[in-house]
Amino acid sequence: MASVLGFGFNVPDCIPEEVPDDSPTSTTDLLQAISPFLSNVRRPEELPEEAVNQIAMLSGDGAFYMLLEEKVRFYLKICRRVETGYLLSRERATLIGMFARKRGPILLYRGYTNGYINALQGLPTNDVMFQPDGWNSWFRYAEQGNVECLRALMDTCAGSQATFSVKLKDDSSGYSFANVTALMIAAMLDYPDVCRLLLDREACMVCTGRTTALMIAAWCGSLGAARVLLDKEKGMTKSRNWTALMEATHSNNPELAEILAPYESGKKNASGWTAMMIGAARGHLDVVKKLVQYEKQMTNKRGDTAKMVAKQWRHCSIVDFLDEYE
Repeated sequence: MASVLGFGFNVPDCIPEEVPDDSPTSTTDLLQAISPFLSNVRRPEELPEEAVNQIAMLSGDGAFYMLLEEKVRFYLKICRRVETGYLLSRERATLIGMFARKRGPILLYRGYTNGYINALQGLPTNDVMFQPDGWNSWFRYAEQGNVECLRALMDTCAGSQATFSVKLKDDSSGYSFANVTALMIAAMLDYPDVCRLLLDREACMVCTGRTTALMIAAWCGSLGAARVLLDKEKGMTKSRNWTALMEATHSNNPELAEILAPYESGKKNASGWTAMMIGAARGHLDVVKKLVQYEKQMTNKRGDTAKMVAKQWRHCSIVDFLDEYE
């Protein structure tokens, strides 16, 4: 699910296009510190009062500002520069809702509106103005998985694209996405119900590098969202002719590879690589097993099969497995 602009360097297509900057951020540290409190919490109101107090003691109001506004750094190879993106996670959305319930009014002094503060709490609002953090209520509802509030704003906001970039919290690749839709945020966080709601209005829209919501779901391992998106977006390609199946293979998501393979197997990217070759190069045996019936004996521009690619990258278990097929 790359932010996928395409390589400017002579690097095989099985290698990530972006490399993360390992520098820690305050938001990352905060999420790590409070994650024990969130293990069984689905909604802000379920957080025990003592946990709320302990979290508030960590950083006070500064934690609230951090969760809303702070971005992470990552290095874009193609541009040779460090960029920033919003670290997206369900935990972060839960914490923002919790702080908004407790300390929402303090945001008025930073230029936020009452309607947006309500939206942060998961409450309905018609206020869709963009706020100092770069978000508006529509995209916050998508981050929360808030179907009812999204439904109320469909006629006003469906099809809009964000001006901020997002990056998945648990993704260490450094990939980020700009110009995302609410459907793409739901795909990232695996909210199937939100995807169903938005499907007819936002399916087949693209963000950075012509990336679709299905490609994002495939990269992130969002199986529920991918099942919803499959019918509308299967078969689409992004920059360098990558498919959702290639994204699932690259990120080692065999279940997603299995559901995508009947529709997208056999295609080659701009370098002539199939999804199975990408999996073979990266050592993803379980993915290769899902694809072998569809892509065995196919070759890239050099005439290499997936088995030959696996041998070049010294993935002996894949070479042994493919002996029977190639």
